Amino acid sequence: MSKDIQFEALFEQLDQAIEPLKKAEGITYLEAVYQTAENIFEHKVLQENMNPELSQKLLEQYNNIQLEEVPAEVIRRAYQLVLLKGLREDEIQTNHQMTPDSIGFIMGYLVDKFTANTKDVTIFDPAVGTGNLLMTVHNQMKERESISMTGVEVDDLLVSLSYAGANLQHTPMRLIHQDGLSNLLIDPVDAVVSDLPIGYYPNDEGAKNFELRQDEGHSFAHLLFVEQAFNYLKSGGHAVLLLPSNILAGEVGKQLNAYVQQNGSLEMVLQLPDSLFKQKEAVKSIVVFRKKSEEVQPAKDVLISQLPNLSDAKKMLAIIKKLEEWFKNN
Repeated sequence: MSKDIQFEALFEQLDQAIEPLKKAEGITYLEAVYQTAENIFEHKVLQENMNPELSQKLLEQYNNIQLEEVPAEVIRRAYQLVLLKGLREDEIQTNHQMTPDSIGFIMGYLVDKFTANTKDVTIFDPAVGTGNLLMTVHNQMKERESISMTGVEVDDLLVSLSYAGANLQHTPMRLIHQDGLSNLLIDPVDAVVSDLPIGYYPNDEGAKNFELRQDEGHSFAHLLFVEQAFNYLKSGGHAVLLLPSNILAGEVGKQLNAYVQQNGSLEMVLQLPDSLFKQKEAVKSIVVFRKKSEEVQPAKDVLISQLPNLSDAKKMLAIIKKLEEWFKNN
């Protein structure tokens, strides 16, 4: 059975188990996703006072979902699909939408290349959401002694969905239910990867802890998250972030550039194709920063490139060759 057929069949199994639980418990689809994933992981129905007949039917469905021999990437894709269905049904806000796989694969490729000489890799996402991007990056990594992942998320349902997804994939992930811009008990990591929430940070008092705060009014959350990435990187570590394409322009760009020059370097800006976004103002880029280190020199050249349509295999191959050449020379 091909992986595509595997993941579609698994999605159908999960969806057929989620819908009756949603109806019986009177909860949202995403809440039912979390509870179903937990039931499958625990091999039992955890909901109390459920109709015994329905409980037995659900248990039979769970027992038919055999994940032990299924590749983690197949499980991730099927779980992603039920999450996407839930995000649509429950009308979740834009900042909670998942990063498309095509973008996640590129970010995973970059993290893998930047940490190629590190046997025990540590990765951190300060705005982990459903955990899909972090799991995508994990599944892109080449053979390592170990990969330790940490995710922080302020939304209680999203962090629960991350936890349940990691359990289904049998992939260890440390998850912290906390504001990603607060003081975190996290050791410095090799790489930070994140699709950062865009907009204003409402906690003006908390923003005072950051150099990239605004003097008047609310500060930009995505700017503060860039600084937070530097805060938790090891010296010489990389931050691979999804940011607005205009992040380096205007007064905000001057402020960010000054901070980056003081604390590290800009290594790469890969602008995503406009076709991925409904509005031109919403276009994003994959931006890579490196934290300053006495042991390593900044990249000789900053790679700035416009990515083609991600479904154009020929043009994407040319971009990969360009990236490989950059890594070879830097």
